[in-house]
Amino acid sequence: MKIVIIILMLMPPNVLAIGTSYTFIIKVTPKRIHVISPTKANKDVTIIIKNESLSSIYGKVIEEGGSYAKFVAIPKNGHKTVTISGFKSGKNYYFVPLSPPYQELKLKVGGDPYEIPPEI
Repeated sequence: MKIVIIILMLMPPNVLAIGTSYTFIIKVTPKRIHVISPTKANKDVTIIIKNESLSSIYGKVIEEGGSYAKFVAIPKNGHKTVTISGFKSGKNYYFVPLSPPYQELKLKVGGDPYEIPPEI
């Protein structure tokens, strides 16, 4: 038992992080944006944005129609968590990277993982 506790204490914190079924995970790399979408949506949905690119990322999470907007600034090799309270399944939500500019990313619930190449 002591060995298990010691091993858990030596693991980096991100190894112990587990996404829930209500979590979008967006990983931004220099060449692509990878998205893992939740299997289903709840009224509170979390979006974890990981920046693995070579520069800081500035962006926003918006609702179709513009009633919700959350701006994020993520340093290189950093991450940010955004929670949408009152997530509505009938509405479309987007992550829009402003700098560096990528394509607008539609957050789709219940799909396979997908990736978006940068806009040229």
